[in-house]
Amino acid sequence: MGPPAIIAPSILSADFATLGAECSAKMHEGADWLHVDIMDGHFVPNMTFGAPVVTKIRSHVARPSQPLGTGTFDCHLMIMEPHRWVKDFKKAGCDLYCFHYEAAVSSVAATEPADKTTTRRTSPKELIRYIHEEGMQAGIAIKPDTPVDVLWDILGNKEEIERPDMVLVMTVYPGFGGQKFMASELPKVKALRERYPNLNIEVDGGLGLGTIDQAADAGANVIVAGSAVFGAQDPKDVIANFFKTLTNQTVTVELKNDIRIRGTLKSVDQYLNIKLDDVDVLDLDKYPHLSSVKNMFIRGSVVRYVVLPRSEVDVGLLEDATRRGSLWDAYAWMQKPPIKPGKLDSPFNTQNTYGPFLRVNYTDENNNGNQTGHDGGNRDTSVSDDHLLMGKGMQWDGIEGVDCTPM
Repeated sequence: MGPPAIIAPSILSADFATLGAECSAKMHEGADWLHVDIMDGHFVPNMTFGAPVVTKIRSHVARPSQPLGTGTFDCHLMIMEPHRWVKDFKKAGCDLYCFHYEAAVSSVAATEPADKTTTRRTSPKELIRYIHEEGMQAGIAIKPDTPVDVLWDILGNKEEIERPDMVLVMTVYPGFGGQKFMASELPKVKALRERYPNLNIEVDGGLGLGTIDQAADAGANVIVAGSAVFGAQDPKDVIANFFKTLTNQTVTVELKNDIRIRGTLKSVDQYLNIKLDDVDVLDLDKYPHLSSVKNMFIRGSVVRYVVLPRSEVDVGLLEDATRRGSLWDAYAWMQKPPIKPGKLDSPFNTQNTYGPFLRVNYTDENNNGNQTGHDGGNRDTSVSDDHLLMGKGMQWDGIEGVDCTPM
């Protein structure tokens, strides 16, 4: 089944003058965890706060009733000597102590802040064991320049006490604000998810409504977002939309005219006709008047591609439509290249080998969208439903094949 979807707003974007109240508010607005960024000015050039601040805000948020449950303080330690501060953050109320791999392989194993004599070096495995022995969950983070394969030996450890409970993949360079989301880091997430289907995988950096779907598709189940939540007019709505995306209730449809539309999937038929609620047009600069649109019906003939939850697709009907020539290009897809390019001439492999998603490309033989089989008058009505009401050549505000209902 895999790990649960978790939204962890970063308190670095909160109003520090009312930090405790803001943390409490985000939990009431639907957050699962709070992400607490700890910077020491050495491992990264910036400084934030330490264990005393964690102690203060802990009193505003109830402790989780189970490991990694609601109310978890996910403390991201961007510090030079993570071994030295474990006890202090445990005492302050940290639940998940997430250190950087890069720091753990180059620092000493001191267990007290005042210990200046210890010279013995620590290791990620030893540090994970120490965190667990102190009663916290352990996370390990990697920077963009660190290859993911440094984690294989750690994650494959036979000693459970030396295995992390979560891996954090940074999608920006730690310690710097205002950076853009680095999609180049998502192959690390995919590789982790393929090897460890039940692992908590967190993504942090540049995440918002325009990028969370990419992280979710790659396999992340824990999303860190700062200004997207704390700066929103309605944080509750933003958190709810994040959760829908992580749980695959939200899909992104790309049309042949390059417009991308995200929304809550209501239905999809064998012709790839799609009904969406809670619509968010991602390319409003092209069609700004669509900002008020709430619902959409999208005809399959104008869809370039969409990634759908397999549970929402009647694979038998889609396969049948493909054999009849109603769909010219369809294939199962998840975490690996297409199993069969071009026109599908054999049954779908519906086993779990290819995961829970079905990706469908929808074009005609000439790749121009003038395909028969979807235009009301031409298609097989024996397997159709109310989508026939759209008729042929329907247009709405200049987007052929899209029917919108304003809010």
